[in-house]
Amino acid sequence: MCLVPKQPGGILPVLLAVVFLALPAAAADGVIKIYQSTFNELGDKLTPIHFESPTNGSAHPIWWPWGEKLCAGDWRAKVTGVNFVITPSQVRIMGTVEATWTCVFDFPLTGMFNTTGNVSYSASQNAVRVTVNPVTLQLAWNGPFGIQITQSIRIDQGLNIPPIPVTTASFHFETARGPARLRLTPHNIVVIKRSGYIELQADVRLW
Repeated sequence: MCLVPKQPGGILPVLLAVVFLALPAAAADGVIKIYQSTFNELGDKLTPIHFESPTNGSAHPIWWPWGEKLCAGDWRAKVTGVNFVITPSQVRIMGTVEATWTCVFDFPLTGMFNTTGNVSYSASQNAVRVTVNPVTLQLAWNGPFGIQITQSIRIDQGLNIPPIPVTTASFHFETARGPARLRLTPHNIVVIKRSGYIELQADVRLW
């Protein structure tokens, strides 16, 4: 038996459709395919992701070229356009960072990030977890009189995607004796990266 969720474009926490196939005895009972377009749709719903400097104006000073301190300010940033690319070797995560550094005036700082991550299954949480590897983006603004603003912003801390639960699927159907219900509970789940999608192989208990 193979469990196959909706084709690219759906939201992924539940088992969405059931197709019965003949699989070898040694294979997993069920296969759940989660396409990268589904991760992208999830990223669209989570963005824009806002975060800001924790310094409250006490750091990040700007200096005049002759050594005099102009001011010290804070920054605000948001992440947009998060995009996932899944291959058998890795999960790439890309997006745009738009930041504003405030010091008397607001200075726009914009950059692109490109990092890697991983998708795994947590048995303790019974959920699929998406993790992002640490990535720091160096943003810069070049102004008049030799003033240059540079700001390093760590991006991965703002890209925490909530665990995606793997739940029991319930199906209702009619029989000669009336309505009936079949429940399918996946267990012994293994996550495998494919080209363009994540595959969850699982044994399935019917009850």
